[in-house]
Amino acid sequence: MEASNPTYYMPVAETQAVVMDWVKATEEFYQRYFQINEVINGAQRARYSRPRKKAFSDRAHNPDKMQALLKLRKQMSDVLTTLMVDMTAPKPVRQPESSKPGKLMVHTRLLEDLNRNVAHELSRLTSPQA
Repeated sequence: MEASNPTYYMPVAETQAVVMDWVKATEEFYQRYFQINEVINGAQRARYSRPRKKAFSDRAHNPDKMQALLKLRKQMSDVLTTLMVDMTAPKPVRQPESSKPGKLMVHTRLLEDLNRNVAHELSRLTSPQA
């Protein structure tokens, strides 16, 4: 007796919506990654420039803030690597193919959460009041 395959097939419109949500979350992720690199690079440039100018990047130069930014950038790099490996990993031979839309939904939620956290941290770490 053959076991039934519990695979759920999404309608094309629903699959397209999942892909578009994933694209949006991915674009926002890259924008946040670019922003965090700009803040880190600006702070490092300001640290070594003479005369020292008061600029946007100086607010992020506090060693604790810099460590937090570097840690955040490392976390983002780790997440990106994990997601890329997850999407390209070879499939086990005996198991049914995993759902790409399901993976995209999970990745989208992960990226959206990370984007919110990064945006919050960037605003907190680079604000003049911080």
